Amino acid sequence: MAAVCRNRIPNVRQRLMELESEFNYHPEKDTSTDFLAAYSAVNQGHCHPKIIKALQEQVEKLSLSSRAFYNDQFPILTEHLTNMLGYEMVLPMNTGAEGVETALKIAKKWS
Repeated sequence: MAAVCRNRIPNVRQRLMELESEFNYHPEKDTSTDFLAAYSAVNQGHCHPKIIKALQEQVEKLSLSSRAFYNDQFPILTEHLTNMLGYEMVLPMNTGAEGVETALKIAKKWS
């Protein structure tokens, strides 16, 4: 398996211990910088204090919901997105895969 996947697995032996902002604090080495940023998923930096605070506040109220239930924040988000993007409607998805699947269904239905 290792020989087959060799070109897909980077030869990096650096452990991620404690991340704050873009820095990795390692107990045995100097601080290093994370230039990968999880393929842009953490461009704001690891453990950003404002994001951690917002997450903690939200999870104390409601940790997960679906569109099967009303959420008072969803209309605020969609109004902000339509105004910002200049679209009449938006349909936010959780993942790129869901977005692509939904776009294909919409294209099939109205084409």
